[in-house]
Amino acid sequence: MPHITGFVLDNSDRPVENATITLPSASLFALSGDRGDFEISDVPPGIQRVNVVHRRFQKFGADLRIVEDMEITINLDNQL
Repeated sequence: MPHITGFVLDNSDRPVENATITLPSASLFALSGDRGDFEISDVPPGIQRVNVVHRRFQKFGADLRIVEDMEITINLDNQL
C-alpha cells in the first residue's frame, strides 16, 4: 500500500514540530518531528481526508487522491 511522507511548515516555511497529521477514515496518524517531517505508511488508495492540528495554528484539512507513494508539504497559517 502507498505511504505519504512530507513536511509541516508555518507561513514563513519554518518547520512545525509536534503537529498531529491524521487520516480519519483510515484510522492512521503521525506526529511531525523537529524538522516538521512525518511519514504515514499503509495508506489505502482512493480519496483520503488529511487533517493537521497544532495548538499554535488553525486546523488544516484537505482531500488527497492516493494512488501511489507521495510527498506533500503542508503550510499552516494564522497562528492562534
